[in-house]
This record gives sequence, structure tokens and C-alpha cells, in this order.
Amino acid sequence: MEREFPLQWPAGQPRTARRDKGKFQRTLSDARVHLIKQAQCAGGSNIVISSNYGGLSGRTPDDPGVAIYFNRRGRRLGMACDRWSLVAHNLSALANTIEAMRGIERWGCGHLMEQAFAAFEALPAPQSWQDVLEMHGAAVTLANVEARYRELAKRHHPDQGGDPEVFKVITAARDAAKKALSG
Repeated sequence: MEREFPLQWPAGQPRTARRDKGKFQRTLSDARVHLIKQAQCAGGSNIVISSNYGGLSGRTPDDPGVAIYFNRRGRRLGMACDRWSLVAHNLSALANTIEAMRGIERWGCGHLMEQAFAAFEALPAPQSWQDVLEMHGAAVTLANVEARYRELAKRHHPDQGGDPEVFKVITAARDAAKKALSG
């Protein structure tokens, strides 16, 4: 499930290398309200706005990116923007984008809107290595990780009739665990 804080960027969506100053006029609060309204007007429900803005400090976070997730017509959608240097501007950009997509529907080309929204279908959040290896708790060691990896590899290795994609996920989890535990 998506979280509001810290920023949970949608899988598969690229990040912006260089941010620009925006010319949006909305305050942070107004931009957030406008984004929610536009998502609702587009038929969105179960809306989650994710960012690195903690709210209490009032400071602009180092990463001002914003993502919005919502359900629409049986799909979970995720859109994100980090082009602008302020959280409020990224919120405004997302709201304006959804508003423009709604215009497509109003102008009689609803099928194009559906195609556009389909491109934003949210991919599931990646699993942690602990979830993949089914290892939670304080007693996790490199030796335990390696033993668990060997056990799962026997079951899922392609040479033993296992699924190559599952085996890749297990191997990546083992590598992430080794990195996390040896650092």
C-alpha cells in the first residue's frame, strides 16, 4: 500500500535530473486541495498523496517530488512529478495534468483519456528482501540469509523446473540482504 510520507515514487516512472522554478500561484495547501479535487472529478477514490514534505518544519525537502495514487474504474493509478523545485508546484502540475486529461473526455475523446490513464496504472511496490526471503526479526545474520537463499533456490531454480522470474527476485533479495547486513 502506498504511504504519504516519505515519498513513494511509482515504479517505472523516471525521475527528473534537473529541477526548474515553477510559476504556479497556488500555496501548498491550495495545491493539495486542488489535486484531490481533480482526482475526484476524474472518478478517483482512495486517494493517497505521497511526498517528503513533513509539514512540521515548513522547510522545502531536498526532494520536492510528489506522487498521487488513486483508484479509478477498477484500476490503481499512480502519477508523479518532480520537475519543479517546490512541493506546491509539483502538486499543481499534477492537478493541472489531471484537469487537462479530464478535458479530453469533455471534448468527446474519452477513449484517449482512458488510454492516457492506463499508462499510469500503478505497479505494486517492490517487496523488501525480508519479505522475499521470509526473514523478519533481530536474529537475521548473513549465514541465515545464505541458508534461506539456498533453500528457496532449490525450489525455484529454473534448472529444477522453477520460474526464472521468481528465481531472479530471490537472488536480488539475497544480494540486497548481504549488502544491508555487511554495511
